[in-house]
Amino acid sequence: MSPSSLRRSGAVALLLALAALLSAGPAGAQRLQGRVLRGDRPVPGVPVELHRVTRAASGVVQQGVSGADGSFTFTLPPPDSSGFTVLFATAYHQGVRYFGTPLHSSESLAGYSVQVYDTVTVARGAAPVRVSRRDVIVFPDADGGAEVDEIVQVQNVGDRTVVGDGGMPVWEFLLPDSAGAFEVGDGQISPQSVKRMGNRVLVSGPLPPGRHELFLRYRLPRRAKRTTFPVAAATDSMNLFVRQPAVEARVEGLGGGQVVEAEKEKFLRFSGAALDGKRPVVLALRNPSAPPVDPRAAAAGVTGLLLAVGAVVAARRRQGAGSR
Repeated sequence: MSPSSLRRSGAVALLLALAALLSAGPAGAQRLQGRVLRGDRPVPGVPVELHRVTRAASGVVQQGVSGADGSFTFTLPPPDSSGFTVLFATAYHQGVRYFGTPLHSSESLAGYSVQVYDTVTVARGAAPVRVSRRDVIVFPDADGGAEVDEIVQVQNVGDRTVVGDGGMPVWEFLLPDSAGAFEVGDGQISPQSVKRMGNRVLVSGPLPPGRHELFLRYRLPRRAKRTTFPVAAATDSMNLFVRQPAVEARVEGLGGGQVVEAEKEKFLRFSGAALDGKRPVVLALRNPSAPPVDPRAAAAGVTGLLLAVGAVVAARRRQGAGSR
């Protein structure tokens, strides 16, 4: 497996691990009994899968089809010896994959369901989509370049899954003009539905109701003293983290600059709320003195930061048991 594949797998484990940090329930049963529902109505004959995530691996462990009453039953595998196991079910309906709530092995499995939706085709730019959160983590290099990890949380505020008319994008996002080595992490928005054109990131896959995270990674060039992060759409909140040491980091368009610590790494955090999409965020780095970016350290830093600020946990609590 390539290093980039390992990092993408780490992103999946990260999102699912954070989602599992909901309040714990009683000890789980050995069988997961659930239902596929559209609203409060059962959906029969739908392919369903049980997924398992551990520290070392992730993937489908069982498959089935929902019954006449929408029900399905999976026999759960034993918890992983590492002490970390996350389970969740998915269902395929009208060509769209829907996710059930991730569960830690200690949580209650009662009342489990996977919610599916009807679909609606929308013209370009007409999808009921908003950016609810954007987290940008910058790992400067000593040569003035940087690796950037972004977790962009978008929300379909409608009640149906949106599909672009004629395969057109349902949503798009802007990168810094100088971004290179662009990658999309495996997560709630499939990399196969994401395409880059210039500094535009186009999402053309179906987008169900609720919140969805898009994980991106790219590099800023050497001697990039000023970097503009476009804010093309109204954004509820945005955080920009800069790993230390960096002799000086200034940010326009966001406030703060407090030091936070995660996984024994220190970051400067700049934050803003209710961004109107008219003013970009500009990062200026002077005389960076950081060591080269270790991908493993970067992944650990992203994990720790998200744990610290509670981005995915808060999203899951608001979203409840809905689809992704």
